[in-house]
Order: sequence, then C-alpha cells, then structure tokens
Amino acid sequence: MATIPTTRPTGSHGRRRASRRLGGHPEAPLRWERPAFAAVLVVATLLYGWGIGHAAVHPHYSAAIRSMATSRRAFLFGGLDPSGSITIDKLPDAFWPHAVSVWLFGPYTWAAALPQVVEGVLTVWLLHRIVRAWAGPFAALIATLALTFTPVTVVLNRATIPDTTLTLLLVAAAGALQKAVRTERLLPLITCGIWVGLAFQTKMLQAWLVLPVFAAVYQLAAPGTLLKRALRLLTGGVVALAVSCSWVLLAWLTPAADRPYLDGTSNNNPFSLVFGYNGMSRFSGDPTSFGAVAGTTASRTSGNTGWGMLVNHTVGPQIAWFLPLAVLAAVLSLVWHARAPRTDLLRAGFLLWGGWLTVHGVVFSISNGNHAYYTAVIAPALAALTGGGLALFRSEYEAGSRRRVALPSAIVQTVVWALVLD
Repeated sequence: MATIPTTRPTGSHGRRRASRRLGGHPEAPLRWERPAFAAVLVVATLLYGWGIGHAAVHPHYSAAIRSMATSRRAFLFGGLDPSGSITIDKLPDAFWPHAVSVWLFGPYTWAAALPQVVEGVLTVWLLHRIVRAWAGPFAALIATLALTFTPVTVVLNRATIPDTTLTLLLVAAAGALQKAVRTERLLPLITCGIWVGLAFQTKMLQAWLVLPVFAAVYQLAAPGTLLKRALRLLTGGVVALAVSCSWVLLAWLTPAADRPYLDGTSNNNPFSLVFGYNGMSRFSGDPTSFGAVAGTTASRTSGNTGWGMLVNHTVGPQIAWFLPLAVLAAVLSLVWHARAPRTDLLRAGFLLWGGWLTVHGVVFSISNGNHAYYTAVIAPALAALTGGGLALFRSEYEAGSRRRVALPSAIVQTVVWALVLD
C-alpha cells in the first residue's frame, strides 16, 4: 500500500514522525487494529439487526417486494402487484436484493429488511478500507465508529428504503476513485463508473450528485497529463451513463402493453419517472414538471428545506453531530496543504469527502422538501472527514506545532454542538 504524505514536510523531527504516523501507516495491521475493527463490525451488526423481525418496513415498497418475489414480470419492472399492472415510484433495482431475500426465506418482515442490514455492515467495512488507505488506521477506526452510530444510519439500515443501497454503492465508487487517483490505472475509474451507474438505478439522479466532485478530484490529483486525465474521465463517464440508463432504456423500448404502468408519471414514460417525478419536480414550482403526477409529487414534500435544513430540529439530531468538526477538518486540511504537490493524496481525500458533503448539502437545501432519511447518503462523508480530521489534528498536536490547538478546539466544538443539538 502506497505511503500517503499527510503533513507538510519541515525540518522538525517531530513533524516528520507525525507525518509517518498519520499517512505512512504500515501495510500490516497494527496490534489493536483487527480486534477493534471486529468489535465495530459486531456492534454495527447488532445495532442494525436488533429487532429486525419488527423492522419499520415501508408499506408501499414492502408490498412491491412481496410481488417482485413471486412474479418475474413484477421483479423486472418493480411491479406493485403480482400481475404487474403498475410499478412503484422508483426503479426496481433498489429492491431486487429484498425480493430475492423474500423469495429465499419467505414473506417475513425480517427477510425483507435483511438485505439492508447486510448492506449497512458492508458500508462500514468498506469505509474502513477506504479511509485506512487514505489516512491510516486511527482515522479509519474513528470513521467507522462515527458511521456506525449515526442515528439515521441505524434506523435506515433495518428498513426497506433504497437510500441504504445508494450509500453502499456510492462508497464503493469513492473507493474505486481513490484507487484510480493513487495508481493512475484506468480499470478502477471504469469500476467507479459502474458503481455510480448501479447507484443511479437505485435512486436515479441523486447518484449523479457525486460525479462533479469525482471528476474534479481526479482531474486535480491524479497523475498524468491534463489530456490523459480528461480522456480517462470521459471513459469513466461514458461507462457511468451506460450503466445508469440501461433499465430506463429497457423500459422505454418495451411496449407499454407488455409492462406495468409507471407510477409517478402522467404519460407512462420512464424518462418522466427519472427526470420528472424523481428529478426536476423536486426543484420546480410546477409539480407536473417533465410528466410528473402532481398529486404524488405534492404528497412527498416536507418542511425540511432551506439553508438550515441539515441542522433543524428534525434533521439535525439524525445526522449532524459531527458536522462542525467535519467542516473544520475539511477547511483546515486544505489551508494547511495549499502548497502541497498537485497529486497530494491527503488533500485529495479531503476534497473528495468535503465535496461530497458540500454538494449534497446545497442540493438538499434548494430542493422543495426532503425526508430526514435522505441525509443518510452524507453520513459516510461526515464520518470520513471526522476520522481523517481527528487523525490530522492528532498528528499536529503530537508534533508540537502551532497547529496543535486544532485538536482541543475540535473536541470542545463537538461537545458544545452536541449540547445544542440535544
């Protein structure tokens, strides 16, 4: 595993030692690392799986899952009923794992919710690998703890909502992008495009919110010439687009008489489902934008909008416990590494997760309403910034530099913020 420089080189022996400790982590796990991470995975499994037999499954989606488990037509198109007369208001891919689980184990609540427990634990495991390769074992452990105990994550990972699958796939995409930046290989970038495409089939346009961030990070930090980086990005983008649109094109090419009617649309058009009902109608004053159905569009709006949405009394306690710490980490890391080489991997990581958080925060703020569980997708970014930030602050504190004040300041800030949210 490549060594990642994480602090600005100086003549100070303490600073060099701190740099090696944070970024230059050994390939072999440290003595405490495996048992600590195993304990986190056990806790995550217990939290997400506790009471799974009485999980808060979504009644609309659960009905579709049962239909999809008993009918090939309903499975392929996301039929709400076994005969496949009408679909759900999402693409079916998000619920294929649930339908397979119900087909295997029977129509039980725990069987419908089981895939989300597995996906939640996999997300924790995957984030650990990604953050460890970026910022070291201490940062990885903190990040996984932060993700595991995020309230909206715990609740959502024992339900039947597509956001859990979306989050897992986008974290996988971030890991592939990180590898592409580090290795200058094309295959990880193609893999990133595949993961983003599959995430699109889970929750459509929301999956594409990370694409500008991914493109910027790769163009800014990956090795190679400007033209070579641009061509590789174009290749990855084409892959993401092809995978994203595969089901939409399948539904569009299938005669309307041979498939269910697409819920949420006024014209039975899959492009209206994606770009209208689940797209522009969320940002437009016209609830019928691009063929969306006005009644169902209005029913899903909420008061969670505006620039204070992430910290309001409904959403804040679910997701925002480490928001000030994450923002502080992103800002200070970029300031401290402003003169680092273009390919500096620590800075690239903070750009990646900070951009993820920023783009989602802006989009959520300007939309016409969000359910609190939508914010589950930013939990990995907050967790990664928390872990990477505390590791960076810790290294500066132990190096004895003027920057050492960042660690106690971050801790005090987090405690005060917790009291505000409580």
